Amino acid sequence: MNPLLEIQNVAVGYNTKPVLHCVSLCVEHNSILGIVGPNGSGKSTLLKAIFGILKPTTGKILFEGKEVQNTVSSARFAAGIGFCPQGNRVFEDMTVSANLTMGGFSLDRSLLATRVNEVLTFLPVLKSRYKQSAGTLSGGEKQMLALGRALMTRPKLLLLDEPSLGLSPKSVADVFERILVLKKEHGMTVIIVEQKVRQVAEICDKMIALKMGKIFQEGTPASLMQEGKLRQAFLW
Repeated sequence: MNPLLEIQNVAVGYNTKPVLHCVSLCVEHNSILGIVGPNGSGKSTLLKAIFGILKPTTGKILFEGKEVQNTVSSARFAAGIGFCPQGNRVFEDMTVSANLTMGGFSLDRSLLATRVNEVLTFLPVLKSRYKQSAGTLSGGEKQMLALGRALMTRPKLLLLDEPSLGLSPKSVADVFERILVLKKEHGMTVIIVEQKVRQVAEICDKMIALKMGKIFQEGTPASLMQEGKLRQAFLW
């Protein structure tokens, strides 16, 4: 079986400033890939390139064997790529219910109701907050809501950009536990960018460390942690 996602020699930047340089990787079906590295190494830039927010200057991005590097974000969303950006991004002046509905804007009404119920079952913390304004939620609850909104379309590939940012240790554990369930029980493929290296290593099948826009280390979490290779990625 071909990889779900394949990136071939991709370079990406902002205007004239290059950030990623000839990055290549494969992401298998039903797996979790963790991406770590120091600030400014290109982690979030890579996710934005996969989702279509940034266009590669060179290289190819293949999703389910089809080139998508020249398609817009909406087309990749429709193809099955979901994106949960950094920073608990929710519509704070809207209810939890309305936030979930926004995540399923492309669904017909009958399917929308079904998906909302599925998300509430998967993330029960949101049930008691269903009619509550998202702005009144705790940091952990906002992250669960952002995750739930991204799950409304049942993406084949879910991109998560630092879902633990600003959360308490308990909330981090809860979020990571839910991510692992997505893979084990729902067969979803996840790419997660994280600063909490040890915690994310516990749920990943594979990890890569970016450094100065290039893949510095790549392998299983166990091998990289045991050999201390991930620590080297954070040393400039």
